[in-house]
Amino acid sequence: MEFRNIELFGGAIAIDLPEDFLDVSDIRQVPDNQEVFMSQDTQTSIIIEIVERLEPEKLQLQPNDNSKTNPDQEEVAQDMQAVKAHIHEICEVSGDSYELISSTGPIEVLKLPNTPAYMAQARILCSVKRRGGEPASVSAAARRVAVSEGIEIDEEITTQPETATLICHLLLIRLKEEETDIIAYVVMPHKELERDGGPVDAKADEIASAILTRLSASFDLPSTFFTTPPQAKKRSACEAVVDNTDKDLRSIITGSDRAAVRKRVGRALEDSGDPSPTPKRVPDLATPATTETTTSMDSEEELISDGSSQEHMLDMQGSDDESLGDVADFGDDDLGGSFYDKEIIKQPRKPYEVDFKVLSPEDIQREQNMQINEVASILGLPLESAAILLRFARWNREKLIESYMEDNDRIQEEAGVGAAFSGTPKTEVIPGFVCDICCEDRKGLESYAMRCGHRFCVDCYRHYLGQKIREEGEAARIQCPQNKCHRIVDSKTLDLLVTEDLQERYHRLLIRTYVDDKYNLKWCPAPNCEFAIDCGVKKRDLNRVVPTVHCRCSHSFCFGCTLNDHQPPPCSLVKKWLKKCKDDSETANWISAHTKECPKCSSTIEKNGGCNHMTCRKCKHEFCWMCMGLWSEHGTSWYNCNRFEEKSGASARDAQARSRQSLERYLHYYNRYANHEQSAKLDKDLYLKTEKKMMSLQSQSGLSWIEVQFLDTASHALQQCRQTLKWTYAFAFYLARNNLTEIFEDNQKDLEMAVESLSEMFEKPIDQLSALKIDILDKTAYCNKRRVILLSDTAENLKNQEWTFNVDLDS
Repeated sequence: MEFRNIELFGGAIAIDLPEDFLDVSDIRQVPDNQEVFMSQDTQTSIIIEIVERLEPEKLQLQPNDNSKTNPDQEEVAQDMQAVKAHIHEICEVSGDSYELISSTGPIEVLKLPNTPAYMAQARILCSVKRRGGEPASVSAAARRVAVSEGIEIDEEITTQPETATLICHLLLIRLKEEETDIIAYVVMPHKELERDGGPVDAKADEIASAILTRLSASFDLPSTFFTTPPQAKKRSACEAVVDNTDKDLRSIITGSDRAAVRKRVGRALEDSGDPSPTPKRVPDLATPATTETTTSMDSEEELISDGSSQEHMLDMQGSDDESLGDVADFGDDDLGGSFYDKEIIKQPRKPYEVDFKVLSPEDIQREQNMQINEVASILGLPLESAAILLRFARWNREKLIESYMEDNDRIQEEAGVGAAFSGTPKTEVIPGFVCDICCEDRKGLESYAMRCGHRFCVDCYRHYLGQKIREEGEAARIQCPQNKCHRIVDSKTLDLLVTEDLQERYHRLLIRTYVDDKYNLKWCPAPNCEFAIDCGVKKRDLNRVVPTVHCRCSHSFCFGCTLNDHQPPPCSLVKKWLKKCKDDSETANWISAHTKECPKCSSTIEKNGGCNHMTCRKCKHEFCWMCMGLWSEHGTSWYNCNRFEEKSGASARDAQARSRQSLERYLHYYNRYANHEQSAKLDKDLYLKTEKKMMSLQSQSGLSWIEVQFLDTASHALQQCRQTLKWTYAFAFYLARNNLTEIFEDNQKDLEMAVESLSEMFEKPIDQLSALKIDILDKTAYCNKRRVILLSDTAENLKNQEWTFNVDLDS
């Protein structure tokens, strides 16, 4: 099951939900305090709801005696009562019956420490009936929990109610300080599970556990949650139950609706080539500004897409087929701004930009824990065993689960996973024990053995683990010290035996291994930077996109090759260019242009005099330097060769001409590349002096510190544009001439002229800078604009494979 991260309630909550679930609000009105999603392939639904926190004094259910067996768990017992109260409340209004199957907790909410969460499973029996020709009266449970249960209501008037059994899994997240309960329901019709065969409860538990475990691991509250007015984000219990008097807007989603939605969405995505989900309705809460996004790239054939665009929306609206308003039986006025409002359509990123996300070590650890918890829940394994299996599979969850289901014994053996400890591992003192490593057998000798049974003294174990972690830098694949035993040392064992500093290094190494194992993660190459970048661009796409990313440490680099930002040329051209600049290839070009080979023995000869009569010192062959022909054919014209058209020297002259032309062409681009590189270094030195210049300008002109920030902005723009210009010459060197290259060179020329003009202004004396402020700001904006135009044009043509290069990018 693939997941995507989405924001709910206008950005108040961020969670991971399955990729194939659609937002019901795109075709049906839902209460403001709910977000409802339905599967495209089944009748499973997910409902996320914000309600007021049920405090102990508000709970009306009798406490469960079993929940108070431990006096230290008073709060847990109250929370478990709240779980039952929420289930009771959704059924009580309309008299629906329910059976609580199980409840567990507390469980960990990874991104919100000290926030308790609880899970429960219930079977709900709700009724759907018709009375005297009135619209179907769907019970509160069907309205609030079974929004997409999918029962077709007979148009004929009936008096006998129909019943539907729902399997409902609930996740309750309790936010004490915010006085809020967040409830997530996963609802599955009993009939559908029964129809597929097998035990219904087990299948429901497998599906819901995967969804709710991922949801609890990814659940996060951006800062906007704490500033949103309470009346806009939550309600009192039973306050927002949907009234089922309007058949068009409030009826449940039927199977025909689902088919129409799937058809509609599938066609729209196919037309646009956009793998992203359908656009969302207008949120009721203010959407926070975001600077980081990420895109899942699970398909091996995917290239980063531009996401949903305005043209895509208008395409859908103007289709000849039935509109979404037709599918949902309400008009354009009802749909209104909630679907097509231009202000809520996400502006597409620039063609040369890619989606990425910056991760701190804490973020990476949370990602690891989330995946470990998910796999442990699905496979029914301890966390330590799930972690070892995931590292063995290089964090490919789907492949691991598939292989484990086929042959779990083989996978565990290959991964080095054995029977796990039921409790906390302990060291033991065993009378008569002799350590096989140090042969020590003293009385009271502490020893330790994993479940593989190989026992060694604690001192030897600690020394072994310390050597592996400190000296060899190993963490993920530390094996049992016994020869030929492949059992992996788990984190519980390691935490028991090593010191705190080694534990810290061990977990740092695990984080580093995690990043190294994932194709979509790379460390920022800046010195002493601890951040990693998550970017979905795959290696095979690097000839069509230049994935420049920006770390929180302000370092920009290419995700593909980890070199500094080198837009617009792709990584393969950059590699060839740097090799050409640094190795002996250009030395060979110079030799080819300024020396010649003996026509007989091919020895390299440099002319050191004015005479054209050359005699090879190696083979004594005599030839003409000018035409490379035999000297004996030249008669008396020893010093003025006039036989340029002779066939004997034509090929040699052509080779020399080509070599000279190649050298001149290379030097043309290299000199300009080197010039901008040198200018960028000088501009960087100037940037280091900018603050001093700003202070001087502030004191001389009476400007405030904010008013002199235009110098800092201009300096930054200069560096960016110089960096871009530098690499445009490397890009141009490999371009084959066509109509597109002329446009490229015009854009290059415009940017270069603008940069030189701004650079000249920037170097004016301080007493003139105040008067030039407007001009500098204008020129800075113009430079940035020309840079965007140049990069957008080259990136668009690169993505569409419009460029023709004179080298093979794959070689």
